[in-house]
Amino acid sequence: MILIGKRSPLEGSLGPETTSGKVCICGLTIIKEYQNNSEANKTTFPLGWFTTNNIGYLDKDGYLFLIGRIKESIHIRGEKISPSEVDAVLLSLLAVVQAMAFGILNEQYDEEMNVAMVLQEKMMVLLMKII
Repeated sequence: MILIGKRSPLEGSLGPETTSGKVCICGLTIIKEYQNNSEANKTTFPLGWFTTNNIGYLDKDGYLFLIGRIKESIHIRGEKISPSEVDAVLLSLLAVVQAMAFGILNEQYDEEMNVAMVLQEKMMVLLMKII
C-alpha cells in the first residue's frame, strides 16, 4: 500500500490523485523498524509506514510516479553517494525504463543502496548486486 499526499501518515490523510507529496509505503515485504534505533524509527516509520524520502504522486489509475527526492545523498561507509548518479547509470542500460536509487539504514546505522526499477517489457535481465 502506498500513501502519498501533502500530509504525513501521522495525520492519516491521503492526498487527492495527482497531488504530489512524500511517498510512504507499508506492506508484508517492507521493513517495519530499525533495530536498536528508536530515534530513526520515529522519523522513518510514522504509524508503521516507511518514509522513502521520495516525492511522487498517484495517477487516476493508481500508478505511482516518482518525481523527486527529499534527501539527495546516501551515506555508505563514510562516503556520500548521489542517488541521481546511480539512476543515470541504470537508465543508460537498454533494459531499464525507470530507476530510482534510495538508501535504507542498516544495523550499523549506515545506509545500504537499494534501487527500484521498471524494466522494458519482454526483456531478459540478469540482476546483479551493485557495490
